[in-house]
Amino acid sequence: MFTIKQVSEMTDTPPHTLRFWEKEFEGILTPMRTKGGQRRYGSEEISVIGRIKELKDQGISLDRIKRSLSSEGAGVGSSVSHVLEDLVDRLTEIIRTEIYESFRKLNGRPSEHIDRVPATADAERETDAGADSEASTPMPKADG
Repeated sequence: MFTIKQVSEMTDTPPHTLRFWEKEFEGILTPMRTKGGQRRYGSEEISVIGRIKELKDQGISLDRIKRSLSSEGAGVGSSVSHVLEDLVDRLTEIIRTEIYESFRKLNGRPSEHIDRVPATADAERETDAGADSEASTPMPKADG
């Protein structure tokens, strides 16, 4: 059995994060307690912490990690519906991230975007006007 400080060093996870995860993953990450209330982590808890870190590093949300770990614990983790649900969640996260990044980039350079749009619109209008005037100019008839 290991103390929170030892587990923190072994897993490179701050103690406050371990305490937060204990609350967040209630029933999944449950270290034993001494009579004095100190946490004692066994190999199973350390394995769960490693899995949480691995999934977090992949950018997976805490809600999805909870569902995944709950499913794994229940032996249902490999069912098709859970796999599809995880894929849908992951795609949703990717799309959300891409949209956020696009808005962030646009908001980071608003003057470039604003300057370009009217110039492009004016150029298109001039091109269209030039094409219209050429099309409306009558061609001389050849008498012959």
